Amino acid sequence: YGPLIAGGLLRIRLELCVVESFFNEAVGPFIEKEGTGWILPLHETVETFLAGTIFALASTFIFVGSTKIVSVLATYGDVFVGAPCRLIGGFSLDRALGRPVTLDIGIGPFKTRVIGPKTDAKKTADGESDFTAYMTEIKEVKTRDIPIVAISGSLKVYGEGSKIVREFLEALDVFVGRYLTLIATGYIGIKFIHFKVFPDFPPF
Repeated sequence: YGPLIAGGLLRIRLELCVVESFFNEAVGPFIEKEGTGWILPLHETVETFLAGTIFALASTFIFVGSTKIVSVLATYGDVFVGAPCRLIGGFSLDRALGRPVTLDIGIGPFKTRVIGPKTDAKKTADGESDFTAYMTEIKEVKTRDIPIVAISGSLKVYGEGSKIVREFLEALDVFVGRYLTLIATGYIGIKFIHFKVFPDFPPF
């Protein structure tokens, strides 16, 4: 199974290096030499039209593949590392603070508590966030419980950070897959119209 494993990891590494190579070895030096006037110049020429079109097409192909791989890696990392840290850290922190066992399912305002007492509506209305409640309770922790609170709190923070990164990369992947193609197509269309239909606009 060694060749299969090595080949798979190599393909992932190469895919991640494509974006860096594209910008550092192709786009970066070209912009340093020619500037950014070719993106939307006042007067479109064959060179600026081809440069912008090829850049838009290449960026679309590269980003669609690369963001998908990064999103998948972030998902695996969150499932196998972030989620256990959230569960273990959250459970241990709640026990150290004397909180009841709770389990929420959902995202943001759409969270639903399936295990444990419901959230106090009065505290929510008064603007007391879960973070504020945690900080208030941590200040009242006994000295002997500080190491447990520190370790479990660190695990929980890492797990929540992993979740935020995963959700951000998933949103970026959706944006690239759904809207970047439309943006690139519109950009190419604008350059084509400027180059072929209105080549003398503006008249100065």
